[in-house]
Amino acid sequence: MSRPRHTLRYTIVFVLTGILAVSILIRYGQIMLGGTGPVRQDSGGTTRIERGPILDRNGRILAIQTDQPILSAWIPSVASLENTAGLLGNILGVPEEELLQRLQSSDGYVVLSRSLSHDQAEAIALLVQQGELRGLSLEEGYRRMYPEESLAAHVIGFTGYDNQGLEGIELTMNDELSPEQPSPGFGNQVFLTLDTEIQFEMEQIAQQAYEEHGAESVSILVGSGKTGEIYAWATRPTFNLNQLSQSTPEQRRNRIIQNSFEPGSVFKIFSISGIMHLGGIDDRTRFHTAGGYQPPGLDRPITDLSNYGTISPQGIIQYSSNVGAAYASDTISKDDFYYLLRQFGFGQPTGIPLNGEHTGILRSPTQWSIRSKPTMAIGQELGVTALQMFQAATAFANQGIIVTPRIVSQVVSPDGAVVRKTTRNPIRRVLSSSSTQSMLEYMNTATDDTGTGRRARIEGIDISIKTGTAEVVDPETGRYSNERFLASSLALFPTEDPQLIVYIVIDYPKGETYGGRIAAPLVRQAAEFLIPYFGIHRTGDVRITQKPSLQIIEPQLPVLEETIPDYHGISLKTLMPLLNQDTIPVTINGHGWVLSQDPSPGTALDSVEGLTLWLSSDPGDFLAPADGSVPSPGEQDAGSPES
Repeated sequence: MSRPRHTLRYTIVFVLTGILAVSILIRYGQIMLGGTGPVRQDSGGTTRIERGPILDRNGRILAIQTDQPILSAWIPSVASLENTAGLLGNILGVPEEELLQRLQSSDGYVVLSRSLSHDQAEAIALLVQQGELRGLSLEEGYRRMYPEESLAAHVIGFTGYDNQGLEGIELTMNDELSPEQPSPGFGNQVFLTLDTEIQFEMEQIAQQAYEEHGAESVSILVGSGKTGEIYAWATRPTFNLNQLSQSTPEQRRNRIIQNSFEPGSVFKIFSISGIMHLGGIDDRTRFHTAGGYQPPGLDRPITDLSNYGTISPQGIIQYSSNVGAAYASDTISKDDFYYLLRQFGFGQPTGIPLNGEHTGILRSPTQWSIRSKPTMAIGQELGVTALQMFQAATAFANQGIIVTPRIVSQVVSPDGAVVRKTTRNPIRRVLSSSSTQSMLEYMNTATDDTGTGRRARIEGIDISIKTGTAEVVDPETGRYSNERFLASSLALFPTEDPQLIVYIVIDYPKGETYGGRIAAPLVRQAAEFLIPYFGIHRTGDVRITQKPSLQIIEPQLPVLEETIPDYHGISLKTLMPLLNQDTIPVTINGHGWVLSQDPSPGTALDSVEGLTLWLSSDPGDFLAPADGSVPSPGEQDAGSPES
């Protein structure tokens, strides 16, 4: 005889109720035994602690963990799915039909929202208390907040719902940000080499070029030629880290390390300086370019846009002569040329701590045709990433020695101790100091009136630049496209002792395509900001030396002792140690500086259950109303960034 259906139903309900009761008892036990706080357990039972922040080189917060209520429903306890969907739709701003579909898709536990604002959570909690939303629960949860939204999104990366890193620094530094340990605590702080001020300016330049030229993408790298530190890593298109679901894979693609492309004429600075270093050519070498380059066996000639006549190695760079570069490549063997390119780091990853780095394309000499060596000398028949180009260029700032590109500056523990600090890492010598100095001077002549980089020229400072316009292979035909090009410029300055490297790539611009015409002006625009920012001297600048008379002191964090201190005006960075104390629970809403707090200053510590701080980054919020009143915490939080 088969078991009655209603008996089976009662058995299932009884078992589920038992499981729920056991879960509640376990959670209650955790609380009573001191299990509250930032500790969370993953599906494998591994204890993880509250995720540490990501900051720029100056301590500006780029990623931080905040409280985030999670809205869930236990369907058997929901009185009316239709009424519940209607009430929630008004609060969440989500179509009622969408919510109803989600409620109907499950007959048990279902998560309805992981991105509630605190105002939404309060409204839902009130309706639950009034019995209007039976079966709904607000669970304690966390979310990752990115105060600068899309700034440096491709470097920072993002986390999933389980607060584990999925892309960027969030992924590659996951074990530093959220280390496994058996007791409560907080993750380490990861400081990047990025400077948000520089990053913002470069992203503005990239966005302008992206729109003006209708490009498929624009990438800008700015960094220290001496140390390899990256100050700006700007890519367009981009995405808002706080609105990940609204982004596309193309927007999230980290092109600076994930795109491999033929660099075009910019590559001549590496091929020509390398050939000089190997002794194939020197300043006295001359190349007759009028007839093009077509040795026996070459299927079609390599030519220039104009007839440059007889030129020196300097002329190859100044006029970007393909013919001269091809003839120069004949002075060394293909094995030596391949070895040279490997020494520069091409065909291998840089090892930057970001996921998805492409190795580039550099085939073995055994796979080369008669055309390969001269073609590679002008930047074709090989693939590079933008970061590989930056790394190779550090040789010109370090008298021939390349250094490792760096994006992480240091890792700091929650109590302020330095766990790990990155330093300048010389890799190897690839050029002689005389070869690097000669190339910097050649590149500087490109800013002359007849040079391809003249649009990057800045009065009062010498800039070394090389521009490029690379053809792009059409995947359908296997031949170079007549419509698609890649415009670029690489610059180092000042020429006499390069401090900064700027590399700009514009992929598939519409209309004008030459790097000297559309990428070189962006170098000038970037340099006009960077030169005064770093205090680089320009001829004609007036230097004023004045003894400082004003000292700015960062407010110290008041100590929680017998009464609640006054935290008004204190920055989020200064407040961070509060989250690591166990005297009372502390909740921080928003970012910026403390606008108000609850309870008020002077309240006895033993009379409160917790401390809530509301922060704002809008200076206008700190102006007192005309009537002298102070906004309530609810009013302050409304419209401020979600915590």
